[in-house]
Amino acid sequence: NPPPGYWTGTPTGGIPFLVRELMRSLEMDGAPPTAVEAARIAELGPEVVTRSVASRLGRQSASARQLCSAVAVLGGEAELQQAAALASLDLETALGDVDALAGAELLTPERAGAVRFVHPIVHAAVYADLSAAEKERRHEAAARLLAADGRPAEQVAAHLMRLHPRGDDWIAETLL
Repeated sequence: NPPPGYWTGTPTGGIPFLVRELMRSLEMDGAPPTAVEAARIAELGPEVVTRSVASRLGRQSASARQLCSAVAVLGGEAELQQAAALASLDLETALGDVDALAGAELLTPERAGAVRFVHPIVHAAVYADLSAAEKERRHEAAARLLAADGRPAEQVAAHLMRLHPRGDDWIAETLL
């Protein structure tokens, strides 16, 4: 076994998660799992994972997609109650969505009351798929939610730092 982070020269670098994503991509295309197809996938790079994630997320309910986006904005791991609030979902709906997203291998329950993405690459793909306006809106909402929950200023500021400058007194005071 190569040490962590060592690239073996294969399309997946020997990383099990990427092997599964390669196989999923081939399956989605109806392509046989051959060396020729693997070489084609290697040329596509991260687009393979992004496409696979987008396809799996696209088959989910609107509320599950909202929850997944909320977890992405919250940093890839979040308390389910906060993610549900950011997604404007009740907790019962969010719990059902977590099951669906876990079945799609996008999110996984972490500890009591928390969820996280199955892999940082999945988090990055979901976050990258959000429009700039959606990121802006959700980061501001996340900052306000975290502040209302009494979270440390650093957590709140991390979201506010992603916003474009504006004349909002609360944002300025919170960052100060």
